[in-house]
Amino acid sequence: MADAAPLPEELEDGEELNATEVYSDYECTSLKQHASLLVKHPGHVSEPASLALVRLPPPQFPLFDSVPIEVFAEGKLSDLQTEGVLYACQRHQMILPNGCRAGFFLGDGAGVGKGRQISGIIFDSLARGRRKHVWLSTSSDLKLDAERDMNALGCFVKVIDGCQQLDDNTKALGLSSDFKEGVLFSTYSTLIGGAKPGRPSRLEQIVKWCGGETFDGVLVFDECHRAKNFFIGENSDASTKTSKCVIEIQKRLPLARVVYSSATGVTELGNLAYCERLGLWGEACTFANFEQFLSTVSRRGVFFLEMLAMELKRIGAYVSRGLSFQNSEFHTVELKLSDQQRHVYDEAASLWLDVRIALQEAIQKTNAPGRILSNYWSAHQRFFRQLILAMKVDYIAAEAKKAVEEGHAVVIGLQQTGEAALSRKISQKKSVHHFNSLYSSVRDTLISFLETHFPVIVHDASTDALNDSKQLDTSVVDITDEIYMNNVEVSKNKQSAGQTVESCLKNRDDLIRRTEECELPSSALDLLIDQLGGPDRVAEMTGRTWRIVREKGNTFRVEQRGKGEAEIETINVKECQKFQAGKKLIGIISDAASVGISLHALKDGGNQRRRVHFTLELPWSADKAVQQLGRSHRSNQVSAPIYRLVVTDIGGERRFASAVARRLESLGALTRGDRRAAVGQDLQEFNLQTVYGNSSLKKLMESIQNSTLLVQNVNVRDLFEITGDTSEEDLLENFRLGFEYLAMSGARSASEQGNVKKFLGRLLAAPVTIQNCLFQYFFCLLQHEICMAKREGRYSDAISDLFHEDSVQIDVLSSEEVYSDPTTSAKTSVHNLRIDRGMSWDSAIKKLRMESKGSKNDGFYETRHKIPGRNVYGIILAICKDDASFIISRPNTGLSKQEISLSELHEKYVQQDSSEAERSWKTLFVQSESWDGNGSRILNFNLVSGTLISIWNEIQEVVTRHSRSSDSKLSVRDARMKVVRIAIDGRHLVGLRLPCSVVADIKEALRSRMLLRSGQAVKILPPDLGAQGILALKLQPNTNFLLPILVGDSHIRAPVRYDTTSGSIKTMVPIPDGKQIEVSLSIAQCTSRIPVVVPYCSDDSKSNFETRVQVEEVCPVMVSERDRATRKPASIASFFKKSDHSVKKGREEEKSRLSGTTSACSEKAGEAERPVANETTKAKRGIQNYFQRNNMTPKKPRMITSDPEDLKSEVEVDNCSAGLQPTAINKHVDDVVDLTLSDRE
Repeated sequence: MADAAPLPEELEDGEELNATEVYSDYECTSLKQHASLLVKHPGHVSEPASLALVRLPPPQFPLFDSVPIEVFAEGKLSDLQTEGVLYACQRHQMILPNGCRAGFFLGDGAGVGKGRQISGIIFDSLARGRRKHVWLSTSSDLKLDAERDMNALGCFVKVIDGCQQLDDNTKALGLSSDFKEGVLFSTYSTLIGGAKPGRPSRLEQIVKWCGGETFDGVLVFDECHRAKNFFIGENSDASTKTSKCVIEIQKRLPLARVVYSSATGVTELGNLAYCERLGLWGEACTFANFEQFLSTVSRRGVFFLEMLAMELKRIGAYVSRGLSFQNSEFHTVELKLSDQQRHVYDEAASLWLDVRIALQEAIQKTNAPGRILSNYWSAHQRFFRQLILAMKVDYIAAEAKKAVEEGHAVVIGLQQTGEAALSRKISQKKSVHHFNSLYSSVRDTLISFLETHFPVIVHDASTDALNDSKQLDTSVVDITDEIYMNNVEVSKNKQSAGQTVESCLKNRDDLIRRTEECELPSSALDLLIDQLGGPDRVAEMTGRTWRIVREKGNTFRVEQRGKGEAEIETINVKECQKFQAGKKLIGIISDAASVGISLHALKDGGNQRRRVHFTLELPWSADKAVQQLGRSHRSNQVSAPIYRLVVTDIGGERRFASAVARRLESLGALTRGDRRAAVGQDLQEFNLQTVYGNSSLKKLMESIQNSTLLVQNVNVRDLFEITGDTSEEDLLENFRLGFEYLAMSGARSASEQGNVKKFLGRLLAAPVTIQNCLFQYFFCLLQHEICMAKREGRYSDAISDLFHEDSVQIDVLSSEEVYSDPTTSAKTSVHNLRIDRGMSWDSAIKKLRMESKGSKNDGFYETRHKIPGRNVYGIILAICKDDASFIISRPNTGLSKQEISLSELHEKYVQQDSSEAERSWKTLFVQSESWDGNGSRILNFNLVSGTLISIWNEIQEVVTRHSRSSDSKLSVRDARMKVVRIAIDGRHLVGLRLPCSVVADIKEALRSRMLLRSGQAVKILPPDLGAQGILALKLQPNTNFLLPILVGDSHIRAPVRYDTTSGSIKTMVPIPDGKQIEVSLSIAQCTSRIPVVVPYCSDDSKSNFETRVQVEEVCPVMVSERDRATRKPASIASFFKKSDHSVKKGREEEKSRLSGTTSACSEKAGEAERPVANETTKAKRGIQNYFQRNNMTPKKPRMITSDPEDLKSEVEVDNCSAGLQPTAINKHVDDVVDLTLSDRE
C-alpha cells in the first residue's frame, strides 16, 4: 500500500487551542480607591474567564455621598455589591437616543446578594428625593426578603404589599396618604391581571401610582427571566402575557430606572426582547429594532453571544459574578439497569406501540381529531420519564443513606412529583384513602390517556381530522407518523355521529386491562420518601398537595400536605427550616421550591454537614436547572456541595440532558459571558442538538434506508456487543424495527431526517437494547462529524485560546485606536502582532521528559514524504495520552490542536533515534523562520479588540469584498473572521484575528461609520447609470440631469453632471443643516452602485448629535430625605416607653399644680383619674388603627404586660397621642388584641 501524503492542514496545527479555564477569580478592581473603606465579600466569588478579560468603565457616580458610611464600613454592602449598586446608578444617568433612560442588567448568581444590591440602588434614589419605586418579583412571599434587605442597610421606607394593599387602603376620598409613596412590591402574576368592572388593569394601576411617564424612580424586574417567550412577526400571538406586560410598562414609564435582575437572564437569544433598555437596538443604536438584532446575532453562533455579554460589561450595563464552583464537585453517574428493569421497560415499550396502532385505527373509524396523536406523544413522554425516575429510586435511596452515614446532608432534586395522576384518582374515587401498596403514577398516566383521549364515539365534523392535521406542525410535539399521515383522509364511516364504535371500545378496554396487569413501579417520590424513613425524616419541598404515606406494615394512606398554594409555600418554608436546623438530614426539592429556598451548609446554622446534591432529572428549562443547583450552593457556607447527576444507561434519557445542556451552553454565553461557566464542563458531553447532530442523524437514517452501515465511521463490533447480533443485516433490521417504534420510518424530507429533537424525544419508545444501539450509532457518527469539522477548520463553537504554550513568543509591534462609538464611547483598537510559534529542541526534550508516561511509542518521528513546496522532511514529537491517542508537536508550528491514533502515526511517520531527530528538528526550526504561508514559524497578523458587535457588519463587508476579489490573498481561515483570546505579557486580549491586507480598508470603513454616527457624514447610493448612462453624460458634459439618488434613508432627485476637468461625476446632495454640498463620484462608483460615505463640516452637526444622546447631571443628596428613609418607625416597645414617660410627667405637673390644701386635693381626686381613662381610649384607638392599616388580623385577646421587652419591637404603630400608661390598657384586656402576633394575611 502506498504511503499516504500528509494533509496540508497539518501545517497549521497548534494555532488555536480550546480554552481550559472556565472561571477566573473575581477582583473588585474598579473600586480600588475605596478599598480601605469597603469590606471584602464573604465567600469565594468568580466570574467566567471571557468576561474577566473585560474591565468596567471608570466609576464616576458619587454613591458614597448618598449611602451612610457605616453601610460600607460594617460590610452591609460588600465591595462587589457596592460595585453593582454604583454601576447601576451610573448607568441610569444615561438617556438613550430614543428618549428612554438606560437600564442595567444585574446578572449575579447565587451567593452574591442581588436583593441587597437592589435595595442599595433604591436607597440611593430615596436619598436623592425620589420617593416612589416598583419592585416586581415572582412570589409575594419574597416581600419579606425585600424588607429584610432594605432594613439591613438601615433603610426603613414603607414596602407596600402589592396592588391588593393599595385597594384595601383606597377609600372614598382616594388612596391613603401613607400608601402614596414607598416601594410597591408586586408579582408578575399581579402585573398581568386584567381590568375588573369599574377598575383599571393592574398595569394601569401601577402606572397611575407611579405618576405616569414622568416617573423616574427605580423599576426592578427581579427574576426577570419570567418575562421570556416574547415572539415577533407571525408568532406574536404566542407571546406570554408576562413578556408583553413587562415590555409595555417600560414603554409607559420611559424615564424609570430599570434594573433587570436574574442569575440566569435568558435561555435563548430570542428571550432578550424584554431588555429594551440595554441600548442594543433602537434609534441611533447598532440595530434598528429587535427583529434586526435577532436575525443578525442568531446567525453568528455562540461566540457572538459571549461577545455580547462582554460588550455590555464594557459599557457598564452588565455585571455577572457568582459564588465560585471551584470547591464544588460535579459527577455524572450512569446507572446500569438490572435485567428485571429492562424487562419492565421493554414490556412498556411494546404496550405503547400497541396503543399507537390501535389509536390510529380508532382515529380513522371515529373521524376523531388528529391532535389526539399529539396528546399521545405527550403522555408517552411523561410515562417513560416517570418510569425511568422510578428505576433510580433504589440506587438514590442507598446512596443517600450512605452519604448521611458518612456525615453529609442530602439534597435530592427532581421535576415531576406525579401528583396530577394521584389527584385525578382521588377526584374520581373520593372514598379511596387507603392502599395496600404505594400508588403507581406511571400506570395511571397511561390509563388516564386511554380513558380521556382514546376515541370510541363517532365525531360529527368530518373535517376535524384534516383541520387538526394542519395544526400539528406548530404543536409542541412534532408528529409525522407515516401510518397516520397515509390515512389522514376521513373515512366514509357508515355509523352516524354520536354512536359508539364497538371495536374501538373493546380495544380500549383491552389496553386498560393490559396496563393494569403490567408490572410497573410505584410513584418515585412516594417510594423514595418511604425508603428514606418517611416524612418524619425527609424534608419535602415540593408543590404537591397530596401524598401517600405508610401507616403500619404494608398499608398506606392518602395524606393532604396543605390546602392551596399559599399553605404549601408555608409548609415548604417550615420543612426547609427543619432541614437547615439539622432536624432532618435529607431534603427533596422540586421545581415548585426552586425560588426562595436555601439549603446550603450555613456557617451559623444547625446543619453544617456538607451537602450531597443528587439531580435525578434535569429540568427542561435551563433557568430552572441553575436555580435548583443554586439552592445548595450559597455564600457564607461551611463547605461547597457535591453534585451528582444521575442518568441511566437508557439512550433515550440523554435527550433531556442534551436539551438542558444545549440551553445551559447558550445560558452561559448570555448570562455569564462564557458558555462553559453555567455549571462546568461535565454536561457538554450530552450536547447533541447541534448542526453536527443534525448532519449525523441524516447519515444514520440514510444508511438504514440504504441498508448499508457507515463502517468507516463506526466501530461495528461495539454495536454487535450491544445487540448481540452477528451480522450487519441483523443489526440493520434492529435499526429499522427501532424506527417503527419511533414512528419515524417514513421520514423522507431533509428536515425530517435531521430532526434531532424529535429523534431523541421518541427514542424512549424503543426497547432498551435497540435504543441504546441506535444512540451509540448516532453518537459515533456525531463524533466523526465534529472531528472532521475541526480538521477542516469549520468547528467554531466559541472564542478560542490562541498560542498559550510557554514556548510561543508574542510581540506587539504597534497598537492604534481606530474607532470610538459616539453613543457609548466604547473604543476599538488594532494591534499588529508578531508570533513565533516554533518549539526549540530544548523545549521539545523538556516536554518529552515531563509529559511522557514511558510508552515505547513516545518520541520523535519523521514524515514519510517531504513537506509540499518545501523540499524538506517534516518531524514531530508524539506523546501518548491515557486514551491511546497521541498529541504531537512540530519545530515550526509548536503544539498541534489535532490528535492522532497509533495506526495513523505509523502510517504517516517513521520513528527516529535521538541524534537524527535533533539534527532534523534544529534544521527545520531554523529554516521555517523565513518561510511564508503554510508551515511558517513566524506569523504576522492583526487583532481587532474592543467593541466589535457594533462594527461587525462593516468589518465583514470589507473581508468579504477582499475574499471575492480576483487577486485576493486571503486564505479560507482568514476569511472566517475568528474571535480569539491571546495572552501577552500577563494581560489578555480578546479580538478578531485579521490578516494585514485588509486593515487599511477596515480603518477607512470604521472612520466612515464614526462620521455617520456622529452626524458628520451622509451616506449616499449613487445613481444607477450603467454604461449607457455614463456615455450620455459624457456626450453632454457639464450639463445637469435630475436623477434619483438615495441620501441616507431618503430618495431624492439630484442634479448630476459629468465634469470634464476631473473626469468624475458631480452631484449636489442635501445635509442635515439645510445646506447642500457637492460630491464627486468616480465612474466605477456609479456603475457598481457601492454606497459612498460623504463627510462634511457643519457647525451644527455636533450639537445635533448631542441632543440625541444625553447624560444627566447627578441629583444632589437631600439630607432630609436620607434621614427620612433611615428613620425607624415607632415600635410597640418605644410607643409604650414614650407613653409611660409622658404620663409620669403629666402626673408630676398635676401634683405640683394641686399641691395646696388637702381639701383642694380631695376635690380634684376624681379628675385625676380621667387622664388614665382618656389614655386608655387613645391606646385602643391607636392599636386598632395600626392593625387596620397593616392588614393584621387580631387573634385571641391576651393580657398586655407593662414590660416593653415582652412586646415585639419590630411591630409598627401610628404616631398617636403620647402620654399613655400601660397599666391603663390592662384594665380593658377584653378590648385589646394580641400585639405579639404580627402574622399577615
